[in-house]
Amino acid sequence: MRNRKDVVGGTGKGPDASSGRWAAWIHDILNGLSRERVAFIVVLIFSMGCAFDHLTTGYGVALPSLQEKNPTVQLLMEQGVWHEVEAILMFMGVFYSLIVAFSGSRTTFGLSMKVMAAVGLLRFYAGFCNLTLIMKVLG
Repeated sequence: MRNRKDVVGGTGKGPDASSGRWAAWIHDILNGLSRERVAFIVVLIFSMGCAFDHLTTGYGVALPSLQEKNPTVQLLMEQGVWHEVEAILMFMGVFYSLIVAFSGSRTTFGLSMKVMAAVGLLRFYAGFCNLTLIMKVLG
Protein backbone atom coordinates (compact mmCIF):
# COMPACT_ATOMS: atom_id res chain seq x y z
CA MET A 1 0.00 0.00 0.00
CA ARG A 2 1.32 3.42 -0.90
CA ASN A 3 1.51 6.32 1.48
CA ARG A 4 -0.92 9.17 0.80
CA LYS A 5 2.11 11.47 0.61
CA ASP A 6 3.38 9.49 -2.38
CA VAL A 7 0.07 9.80 -4.21
CA VAL A 8 -0.66 13.46 -3.56
CA GLY A 9 2.86 14.79 -3.29
CA GLY A 10 1.90 16.89 -0.29
CA THR A 11 2.07 16.49 3.44
CA GLY A 12 0.46 13.08 3.54
CA LYS A 13 -2.73 14.48 5.05
CA GLY A 14 -5.98 15.26 3.34
CA PRO A 15 -7.57 18.64 4.00
CA ASP A 16 -9.82 19.15 6.96
CA ALA A 17 -13.08 21.03 6.51
CA SER A 18 -11.86 24.07 8.44
CA SER A 19 -8.71 24.60 6.37
CA GLY A 20 -10.57 25.50 3.17
CA ARG A 21 -7.89 23.73 1.14
CA TRP A 22 -10.16 21.35 -0.77
CA ALA A 23 -9.45 23.00 -4.10
CA ALA A 24 -5.68 22.84 -3.56
CA TRP A 25 -5.93 19.21 -2.48
CA ILE A 26 -7.92 18.24 -5.59
CA HIS A 27 -5.47 20.24 -7.72
CA ASP A 28 -2.56 18.27 -6.21
CA ILE A 29 -4.27 14.96 -6.98
CA LEU A 30 -5.11 15.94 -10.56
CA ASN A 31 -1.59 17.24 -11.19
CA GLY A 32 -0.31 13.72 -10.54
CA LEU A 33 -2.50 12.27 -13.29
CA SER A 34 -1.80 12.20 -17.01
CA ARG A 35 -3.74 14.47 -19.35
CA GLU A 36 -5.64 11.50 -20.71
CA ARG A 37 -6.81 10.40 -17.26
CA VAL A 38 -7.87 13.91 -16.30
CA ALA A 39 -9.76 14.21 -19.58
CA PHE A 40 -11.45 10.86 -18.95
CA ILE A 41 -12.56 11.97 -15.45
CA VAL A 42 -13.85 15.29 -16.79
CA VAL A 43 -15.67 13.61 -19.68
CA LEU A 44 -17.25 11.23 -17.18
CA ILE A 45 -18.38 14.10 -14.91
CA PHE A 46 -19.71 16.06 -17.90
CA SER A 47 -21.52 13.10 -19.48
CA MET A 48 -23.06 11.83 -16.26
CA GLY A 49 -24.20 15.34 -15.27
CA CYS A 50 -25.84 15.91 -18.67
CA ALA A 51 -27.48 12.48 -18.66
CA PHE A 52 -28.79 12.88 -15.09
CA ASP A 53 -30.25 16.31 -15.81
CA HIS A 54 -31.79 15.09 -19.07
CA LEU A 55 -33.36 12.00 -17.51
CA THR A 56 -34.80 13.84 -14.51
CA THR A 57 -36.13 16.62 -16.75
CA GLY A 58 -37.77 14.09 -19.06
CA TYR A 59 -39.34 12.24 -16.14
CA GLY A 60 -40.46 15.48 -14.48
CA VAL A 61 -42.21 16.93 -17.51
CA ALA A 62 -44.08 13.64 -17.92
CA LEU A 63 -45.79 14.28 -14.57
CA PRO A 64 -49.01 16.28 -14.90
CA SER A 65 -48.20 18.73 -12.10
CA LEU A 66 -44.72 19.73 -13.34
CA GLN A 67 -43.74 21.73 -16.38
CA GLU A 68 -40.48 22.99 -17.88
CA LYS A 69 -39.72 26.64 -17.09
CA ASN A 70 -36.78 27.11 -19.47
CA PRO A 71 -38.24 28.72 -22.62
CA THR A 72 -35.51 27.31 -24.86
CA VAL A 73 -36.13 23.76 -23.65
CA GLN A 74 -39.89 24.32 -23.97
CA LEU A 75 -39.43 25.35 -27.60
CA LEU A 76 -37.20 22.35 -28.32
CA MET A 77 -39.75 20.04 -26.70
CA GLU A 78 -42.60 21.56 -28.73
CA GLN A 79 -40.57 21.09 -31.92
CA GLY A 80 -39.79 17.49 -30.94
CA VAL A 81 -36.01 17.90 -31.16
CA TRP A 82 -35.07 18.22 -27.49
CA HIS A 83 -33.50 14.75 -27.23
CA GLU A 84 -31.50 15.24 -30.41
CA VAL A 85 -30.18 18.66 -29.38
CA GLU A 86 -29.16 17.32 -25.96
CA ALA A 87 -27.35 14.39 -27.60
CA ILE A 88 -25.52 16.74 -29.99
CA LEU A 89 -24.48 19.04 -27.13
CA MET A 90 -23.23 16.09 -25.11
CA PHE A 91 -21.31 14.70 -28.06
CA MET A 92 -19.76 18.10 -28.80
CA GLY A 93 -18.65 18.50 -25.17
CA VAL A 94 -17.04 15.06 -25.08
CA PHE A 95 -15.44 15.52 -28.51
CA TYR A 96 -14.09 18.97 -27.55
CA SER A 97 -12.64 17.63 -24.30
CA LEU A 98 -10.86 14.80 -26.08
CA ILE A 99 -9.48 17.06 -28.81
CA VAL A 100 -8.08 19.47 -26.23
CA ALA A 101 -6.65 16.59 -24.18
CA PHE A 102 -4.64 15.28 -27.09
CA SER A 103 -3.70 18.43 -28.98
CA GLY A 104 -4.18 21.53 -26.83
CA SER A 105 -1.58 23.52 -24.95
CA ARG A 106 -1.21 23.13 -21.20
CA THR A 107 -3.08 26.38 -20.51
CA THR A 108 -5.89 25.54 -22.93
CA PHE A 109 -6.15 22.05 -21.46
CA GLY A 110 -6.37 23.28 -17.85
CA LEU A 111 -8.97 25.94 -18.56
CA SER A 112 -11.04 23.69 -20.83
CA MET A 113 -11.12 20.85 -18.32
CA LYS A 114 -12.17 23.20 -15.52
CA VAL A 115 -14.99 24.64 -17.66
CA MET A 116 -16.22 21.21 -18.77
CA ALA A 117 -16.13 19.87 -15.20
CA ALA A 118 -18.02 22.95 -13.99
CA VAL A 119 -20.69 22.46 -16.66
CA GLY A 120 -21.02 18.80 -15.68
CA LEU A 121 -21.36 19.68 -12.00
CA LEU A 122 -23.95 22.37 -12.79
CA ARG A 123 -25.95 19.81 -14.76
CA PHE A 124 -25.70 17.42 -11.79
CA TYR A 125 -27.04 20.22 -9.59
CA ALA A 126 -29.92 20.84 -12.01
CA GLY A 127 -30.67 17.12 -12.01
CA PHE A 128 -30.75 17.02 -8.21
CA CYS A 129 -33.09 20.04 -8.18
CA ASN A 130 -35.33 18.18 -10.64
CA LEU A 131 -35.19 15.06 -8.50
CA THR A 132 -36.15 17.07 -5.42
CA LEU A 133 -39.18 18.51 -7.22
CA ILE A 134 -40.19 15.08 -8.48
CA MET A 135 -39.98 13.60 -4.97
CA LYS A 136 -42.08 16.46 -3.56
CA VAL A 137 -44.75 15.92 -6.20
CA LEU A 138 -44.81 12.16 -5.79
CA GLY A 139 -44.52 12.16 -1.99
